[in-house]
Amino acid sequence: MRQYVRLIDFMLALGTAIQDYLPEDERANVPDLKSFLDEWTSRTSLIELYRVGSDIRSYLVKHTAGGYTVDEYSVTS
Repeated sequence: MRQYVRLIDFMLALGTAIQDYLPEDERANVPDLKSFLDEWTSRTSLIELYRVGSDIRSYLVKHTAGGYTVDEYSVTS
């Protein structure tokens, strides 16, 4: 199974930016999506942006085809 490391890293960065780990009433200064994407892309190389896009496309193709194994999270050591 393909590893979606870059996609997972992006989702972790997004979750941290919107303070997803906090209850709604405790979140402060949450950026809107455009602000987050502008800031995130400004500090990300073009190669990494391409790889994240590739991970997203691959994930969507597999998920829409019914390949739900892409949703399983496994830790390999």
